[in-house]
Amino acid sequence: MKPSFPLLALACLLCCSCGSGWKLYTAHEFNDSDTRNGFPLGFEEQKGGTVNRDAKVDVDRCVFVKDGILHIKAYHLDTLIDNGYGKQVEYIQGAIRSASKDNPEFWCTFTENMRIEVRARRDAVTGINDAIWFMPNAKIKWPAGGEIDLLENPKKKVNNRAHFTLHSENYHTGGDKNNSVSAITKVEDMSDWNTYWMEWYPDKIIGGVNDTAYFEHHYGDAGNTDWPWSNPEGFYLILSRGLSTDPNRWMGAVDPSTWPAGDGPSMDIDWIRVYKNRKYKGAKAPKVKYY
Repeated sequence: MKPSFPLLALACLLCCSCGSGWKLYTAHEFNDSDTRNGFPLGFEEQKGGTVNRDAKVDVDRCVFVKDGILHIKAYHLDTLIDNGYGKQVEYIQGAIRSASKDNPEFWCTFTENMRIEVRARRDAVTGINDAIWFMPNAKIKWPAGGEIDLLENPKKKVNNRAHFTLHSENYHTGGDKNNSVSAITKVEDMSDWNTYWMEWYPDKIIGGVNDTAYFEHHYGDAGNTDWPWSNPEGFYLILSRGLSTDPNRWMGAVDPSTWPAGDGPSMDIDWIRVYKNRKYKGAKAPKVKYY
C-alpha cells in the first residue's frame, strides 16, 4: 500500500517545491481514504459524445482507487451496448474530470501562474490515446475557449511518444489555416512511472516530462495571438482513455486479443500536485484536501 504523503515531504513542498518561487497550492494523492466505493472524491464522470465514441464511459466499472493508485480502465464486453449517443459498442472505458465548483468535493481551478504535475503510467496497447488534458470552465464553444493537452499518447502502433498540444480559435486540429501548437518527445518507458508537467504563465506555457521541458509557447509566437488561457474562470482537468475501433484514426484500433487475460488495459495516476508562484492572484485553495 502506498504510504500517506509524509508530513516532512509536505512541509518541504510547501516551502521550496520545484525550484525557486513555487509553493504547494493543493494536491490529490489518491489515498484509499479519499474514496467513495472506490471512486476518488474530487472527481466526476466526464460526459459527452467525444469520450463515448467507440466505448461507453462507465466509471462504476472502469475507475477505482486501490492501494493509493487511481486506475482508469478499458474493458471488452461479450455483448453490444448503447454508448448513450446512438451507437452500439462492445467496449467500456473510464473518463473523469475534476469536480466542478458547485460540487462540495471541488478541490482546484487550474489557471495561470500554476505548475501542475501528474505522475502517471499506462499499459502499452494499440488503439488507445491515453490523455491528461484541460478544458475551460467558461461555457465557450470549442476551440475558442481553448484546450490544453498536457499529455496524449496515441498508439496506432505501440510507442513511447508524449504529445503536448494547445488548441485555440485560430490554431487547432482541423483548422482551415493553422494547426494546433504541439510538440512531441520520446519517453524511455511510458509503462513505468513518469511525471508529466506544465508551467502556466500569463504569456507562455511550458510543458515537460520528468526533468526535461520539451514544449514552450509564448504569446505572439509566429503571429499567434490567441490566448484563452488567461480566462479568469480557469480550467478543469480531464483524465481519459480515448479508445478507438477505427484503424484509420490517429490512435488506430484496439485489439483486445493483446490485452491481459481476463482484464483490460489501464492508465494509472499516482498523484496530481499543483503549485503556485508569487504572481498567482486567484482564489485560495479550497478547504477540501486530498493529501
